[in-house]
Amino acid sequence: MSTLSYGASLPDSELLVNSNTTSLISLLPTFSTFLSHRASLSRDYSRKLIEATGKARQQANKEAAERFGRDSSLEKAYASVLEQTDLDAREHAALADSLDRMVADPLMQAGIKLEGVRKKHHAFAGKLLAERDRAYSDRDKSRQRYFESCEALESARQKKAQVKDDRATEKATRSYQLAVEDMEIAKNQFLLSTSLANVSKTRLYNSDLPSLHDDFQLLGASTVNQFVHLLKVLCTVQRESLGRLNQSVDISEGAVEGIQVERDQEMFVTMHSAEKLGGWEVPPDLGFEECPVWHDTDEMSTTPPSVVYLQNIKLRSLSRIAEILPAIDTKRREIGGLRNLRDAYEKDRTLGDAGAVLENLFDSTRETTLLEINQTEMKAQVELIDAALGDAATTTLTLHSFKSSSFVTPAPCAVCASSVWGKGLSCKACQLPVHSKCEMKVPAGCTGRPGAGVTRSGSKRMPQPQTQATSPIIDQVTPDSTSTSAIPPPRRSIPPPTTITSSASALPTATMLYSYTAATAFELSVAEAEVISVVEGEDETGWTKVRTKDGRVGLVPGSYLQLGGSLEMAVGEAGEGAGGGQQVMALYDYDAQSSDELSVREGEYVVLTALGLDAGDGWAEAIKEGRTGLLPVSYLQM
Repeated sequence: MSTLSYGASLPDSELLVNSNTTSLISLLPTFSTFLSHRASLSRDYSRKLIEATGKARQQANKEAAERFGRDSSLEKAYASVLEQTDLDAREHAALADSLDRMVADPLMQAGIKLEGVRKKHHAFAGKLLAERDRAYSDRDKSRQRYFESCEALESARQKKAQVKDDRATEKATRSYQLAVEDMEIAKNQFLLSTSLANVSKTRLYNSDLPSLHDDFQLLGASTVNQFVHLLKVLCTVQRESLGRLNQSVDISEGAVEGIQVERDQEMFVTMHSAEKLGGWEVPPDLGFEECPVWHDTDEMSTTPPSVVYLQNIKLRSLSRIAEILPAIDTKRREIGGLRNLRDAYEKDRTLGDAGAVLENLFDSTRETTLLEINQTEMKAQVELIDAALGDAATTTLTLHSFKSSSFVTPAPCAVCASSVWGKGLSCKACQLPVHSKCEMKVPAGCTGRPGAGVTRSGSKRMPQPQTQATSPIIDQVTPDSTSTSAIPPPRRSIPPPTTITSSASALPTATMLYSYTAATAFELSVAEAEVISVVEGEDETGWTKVRTKDGRVGLVPGSYLQLGGSLEMAVGEAGEGAGGGQQVMALYDYDAQSSDELSVREGEYVVLTALGLDAGDGWAEAIKEGRTGLLPVSYLQM
């Protein structure tokens, strides 16, 4: 037993030890209130958990058929988990009752009883102090009486000394003797009361108060021991409850371990296979549907415009296939790596987030599927076009690469010859302008040079589609031909005749619309705007035999020529066009908006070509410094 004593260690500290004991005792009802509140929460939790479990059980019964069926291992395990959850909820209610009955209520009762004992002892301490104060008060009264008797004695002595006659002397002597007796009695009473006060004080501080302090110490220790005992009861109640909860967890874990995904999936297939596969067939292929107002067949059209369209479709499809093939290969490798990572995470979930890996895998799979669908569609288009056109489906010419453009000034569409104003398309390489709707009607044959291949509204023909197997028959050059097509015809494989059968004065003349550089020994290099003589008209392959002023003879593309002009002047004498050969002055500065236009300054003179003011849509064709281009008519003064 401990030898510590509050009385010996804490003298005259009744208020301190009483406050300490009060605080210790108050812990019991405080913790009792907490446990009662906790029990109430447990009951509320139990009630809500039972309600939630019931709803979950109802929903599970409704949705079981949509999963693997009620007999599947998943549904059985799920039902077991819900059942154990229901038992857990009821266990929480039982725990709440045990907390109230075995801990909270005893704590409250013990606290009330111990508080009563403390109050009585604290009141007794006040009584002891009151006894001490009474002894001190009696001493003070005896002291006062003693002092008063001493003062009366001194007064009697003085009177006795002042008396002269015998009779008065005798009386004064008796008064003095009585005063002495009263003083001695008062003195003795003062001494007694002083002794009693000291005895009371000594007992209070040496015995009664230390004993009282020790009683408070004992009361506090008893309070703590009672609290410890009930806390142990609380731990026992909780441990038993947790043991029952752990049993429920073990049962749930065993049920979960019994889930067999593959077996449940087999049950799912078995359950629905008869229903789904009984009368199911792959949807039939779609077919060509004849329009009620137009009788037609399901054969591909092979007219020149249709061939151009199909060639463009094929070239675009092949370009798209070449573009997405590397992306598909990359995605497939990525999918393979994600599948390996998924398998590793599925075997050991502690390695990482298997759900995140699966999400990434599905994202990559979806992207790859869309790319493969696109690839399949492109291949199907190519195969169908090859089957329909045969060798004509393949062209060696370069496909135009169109981009969206905004046309500030009107430009004639290379297909329909109507103006392209505002939004439209232009080739990135040769700047060929077309409407968005006309894009797929433009035949392949991009020269890669700005201005080449541009057909303005004054053009009389469009280049025809070129194929490996066949070459189209291009119109012969005629006096009224004004084609500005810059697509060179196929190269000739045989040399042209070198004998000139007609004199220069008898030959028709033409003006070079564009510069041309010879690619073989049979061709001529001619500068733009140069006037030449036509020796032989345009043949079936699109080449024209010409002679220059210096006597050189060779081939140039017929589409690079504009008939008219003479050997003596750079502008043709053919004045059949509006203002052909006439000099005009620029009224305002104009900056070219494209490569087939001219830039002029105010007051500068240019020469109109044979096409002149008939270029169309408010444009005039003129020659400046040997270069032919377009200018707005409103900017010119005749």
